[in-house]
Amino acid sequence: MNAAAAYRLEEVFNEARYPDITFVPPKEYPQIKSAFRAKGKHITLSGASGSGKTTLIKRLIEEEGVSNNDLLELSGREYSHLESGLLVLAERLGVPPTLEGVTSLIQLVKFVVIDDFHHLSKGARLEIGQHLKLWHERDVRFIIIGIASSAAELFGADTELGIRNDPFELKTQDQQFVRTLMRLGEEALNIAFSSSLQDEIVAACNGVPSIVHVICRILCVQAGVQQTNLIMRIVDFRLRDQADAVLRIFKAKYFDRVVGLAKGKQQSRSVHNTYFDIIATIAADSRSEIPIEYLYAEIVGPIDDPKQRNRKSTSFYNCLNNLDEVITSKGLRDVLFYRAGAKYISIEDPSFRFYLNVFDIEDVKKRVHIRRHDYIYDVAVSFAGEAREKVL
Repeated sequence: MNAAAAYRLEEVFNEARYPDITFVPPKEYPQIKSAFRAKGKHITLSGASGSGKTTLIKRLIEEEGVSNNDLLELSGREYSHLESGLLVLAERLGVPPTLEGVTSLIQLVKFVVIDDFHHLSKGARLEIGQHLKLWHERDVRFIIIGIASSAAELFGADTELGIRNDPFELKTQDQQFVRTLMRLGEEALNIAFSSSLQDEIVAACNGVPSIVHVICRILCVQAGVQQTNLIMRIVDFRLRDQADAVLRIFKAKYFDRVVGLAKGKQQSRSVHNTYFDIIATIAADSRSEIPIEYLYAEIVGPIDDPKQRNRKSTSFYNCLNNLDEVITSKGLRDVLFYRAGAKYISIEDPSFRFYLNVFDIEDVKKRVHIRRHDYIYDVAVSFAGEAREKVL
């Protein structure tokens, strides 16, 4: 094996870095590339976390030879505290927040790239959307990357934006995409996943590229593969037998925080076990964006008794009103996103989504005090009345 072709495992399978070696163009790539080349077009790229949105844009920038000097890049996470879109751009540029001042500077670059757009405040997102038509007329191009609900807001911000913006939703990829990604990794490391293991990986990753990286990296570590092998090596496990290895890696990071979220604010009896119901319902789903309507239907819908259903409905919306605060206080801000009034709860970290897919919700339930609706008391005490006058 040529030394120049040798790689460390983490250069090949790594969910946290740009996939130089294992990049596979998604099915949407040709259309997005055409829009990227079309002068005057804004591009809105939405999709679930871990679907490869940022990777795709970085690849296009590289392929089209756009230099760093021709880009103004920012992350919505860094400016989520600001209510004005102009102020977001002004702080990034270091200028006063005036439309003309900001516009004169962003005209000097080819693209303004806003990643994690959904982390900006609603006011900031709408203000940027309202100015996109003007910036189009000033030859300024925006690439906006975020989840589907925030991208949809742009279309309502200015009804005349229309053909000036090309919206794309990056969905999960097909089996061929996943198998191609694995094959590139196999070639780089001089390994081969067994046919049965490949089938299990395809089924488990749900078409999300970053999850393929998570699973393949963990399996390679389990198999003792740390770098390119001089001699071909077969990696053959049953994926379900490696669940403990996956949980060992993620449990210390996530378990206590999930328990904290399931307990909620713990300030009122009225919430019952609704926070637990929310996390349990999210865990039972496979999506990275969970519609609030779906949560309501699963949690409140099955209750037959009208009085209990009304109480649960009130509890559900009370929990939603406090959910952003609870997410932050329990240390989940980096993996779970919800803003009051939003239509979705979004899982930002694909590793967290994968953890929820494989962990046992019963382990969380054991740590949470689940109240029963059919009892009005928390504690029942039985004692022999003739033996004592008081319960001690």
